[in-house]
Amino acid sequence: MSLLQFRSAEAPFGDARVAGEAARLLALLEAIGVWHPRAVVDNLGATVFSEALEALANRDVGVTAPFEWKSHAEEGPEEFARWIRTGP
Repeated sequence: MSLLQFRSAEAPFGDARVAGEAARLLALLEAIGVWHPRAVVDNLGATVFSEALEALANRDVGVTAPFEWKSHAEEGPEEFARWIRTGP
């Protein structure tokens, strides 16, 4: 059973495009066993997103993603959603 049960989102994940792409990425990382949340995740925010990207980087994939995502978020919701979708 997935531990992802989002009920709220913090900036910059409040935009529907960003939230959708981020939730999709987190669900994928959980499903393939790259990232294992420690508890039920009901808030989509910077902490959980960073943890998931760090788990990905630990697998030598998306190694710079934990450090890059905030600058992409500053570019605006459309650009940030595209960055998440096309692969951190």
